[in-house]
Amino acid sequence: MAGYLLYIIFLSIGPNFIAAVNYISLSRFVWALGRRYSRVHPAVYSWGFILADIICTLVLGAGASWAALLAPVQMGERLMIGGLAGQAFCSLLFATLGLDYYLRRRRMIRVSPEEDQDGAEYLWYLGRAKICAFAYVTAISSVCLLTRACFRIVELSGGFNGTLARIEPLLFALDGVPVLIASTACTLVTPHPDFWHASRIAQQERPIQDHLPLKATYNLDQGL
Repeated sequence: MAGYLLYIIFLSIGPNFIAAVNYISLSRFVWALGRRYSRVHPAVYSWGFILADIICTLVLGAGASWAALLAPVQMGERLMIGGLAGQAFCSLLFATLGLDYYLRRRRMIRVSPEEDQDGAEYLWYLGRAKICAFAYVTAISSVCLLTRACFRIVELSGGFNGTLARIEPLLFALDGVPVLIASTACTLVTPHPDFWHASRIAQQERPIQDHLPLKATYNLDQGL
């Protein structure tokens, strides 16, 4: 039983690192492409969600420890379900805020394209195709982690010996495969170092032209 609980703990902690990548990435997107399109400060996407994930993981670990060492086991199961529910809520809220940012930015740019001059310059500097690909990867991995978290809640609601916990193909398809897809996508499509550099420039509210030593003579308007 202790070995199984240890497996459960690490199975729950592992995807948190992928989630942290998503949180920080969206924060960088907001800094580089325009804070005014976001309903919350960019720091909320990174530090806020990471802190919430840590708290949920601690609750999950406390539940696993209770189930392994104390009685009744059901109390530990409830704590674990509570931790997983918190993770699922964070994933859902993050996905909602990310989608809202995309839709708000897209709608405002259509109405007033000239107001997105800074964002357009960053897209040109970083490469629109690369940024779009990385944005898709962030979205895909977020959906995968949300799917997995929801399945884990339903699985543990039946206890460690519940029906879903005994169906290995279903466990593999809705637990292992989403994490595999998310980790593979994040590995194959990684952000260029210029992406992090550009977002730091944006945080300092300085124009990107001041940091283009290799492209200083290029007219940015040609790349929009």
